[in-house]
Amino acid sequence: DLVEALQTMDVRDGPIEMPITTETEIGVLTESFNDMSRRIHMARSELRAKIAELEAANREIRETQARLVHTAKMASLGQLVAGVAHELNNPIGFLYSNMTTLRDYVHKLESLIEVGSVNPAQLAEKKIEVDYDYIVKDLPKLIASSEDGARRMRDIVVKLRNFSRLDEAKLKKVDLRDGLESTLALLQGELKNRIKIHTHFGDVPEVLCYASQLNQVFMNILSNAAQAIEGDGEIWIETDMADSSGAKMARVRIRDSGKGVSPEVAEKMFDPFFTTKGVGQGTGLGLSISYEIVKKHGGDIHVHSRPGQGAEFEILLPVEGPGLKS
Repeated sequence: DLVEALQTMDVRDGPIEMPITTETEIGVLTESFNDMSRRIHMARSELRAKIAELEAANREIRETQARLVHTAKMASLGQLVAGVAHELNNPIGFLYSNMTTLRDYVHKLESLIEVGSVNPAQLAEKKIEVDYDYIVKDLPKLIASSEDGARRMRDIVVKLRNFSRLDEAKLKKVDLRDGLESTLALLQGELKNRIKIHTHFGDVPEVLCYASQLNQVFMNILSNAAQAIEGDGEIWIETDMADSSGAKMARVRIRDSGKGVSPEVAEKMFDPFFTTKGVGQGTGLGLSISYEIVKKHGGDIHVHSRPGQGAEFEILLPVEGPGLKS
């Protein structure tokens, strides 16, 4: 009976109680078995409760992490939108102004045509009244200026679409230069008239990647570089090839002339919630998210910095995609 009870212990949901029918060693053994069965059942129940608690805690951590990542993305998006709005504001402003002037010109030309059709003799006098010669001279400039404003808005929208690449959610071969240039274009509001950009794009093949995610990495690093520079400064961007464990790696280096940080601080820069910015100025998740994205692509990211010497971020990405070697 004890052997059969031991064999069924794994499949029964509850303690096994064996009747004690003798006071011999078998009875003592049966009593010990019953006590062991109760203890095992209690331990199993406690273990199930602990597992349920851990699963609930894990779900809560994942949900919190998702919310925090969303918060960091929204903060980055807010900064991006502010820059795009600033860049769009100028062409929209003079385009709107041009439309007001163009409407005035159209009304004057309409009145001129009307006079010419009703009383041609007064046409010369009316031309002087509406300043016809100036309109003829200024109208092509007005149209060209409006076309330039519309072209600038179109270019900004195209760069924004290329940056987000919402139509390229799958792995696709892309030119890293396009992503870097699109990101720089969207950061112009924060960079221009203050930070000089130096670029040197080497002979790098297209990289199999999630383009929008890598653009998010470039945005985070370039935005941090701009914020690390107090007043005027410079940012250098270089791309070239490197080898790592027999794999062809595309390398992107972004260096700034900012204030830099100590090696001890640099080691913590990819930790979640770590930030050197003031309270309310950063979530401390931008570089952590960037680190995860690069790792997801099978690449690596390093930061080199010293106080007063700026910082350099080095990103390595496998050309043939995540986890693949060429």
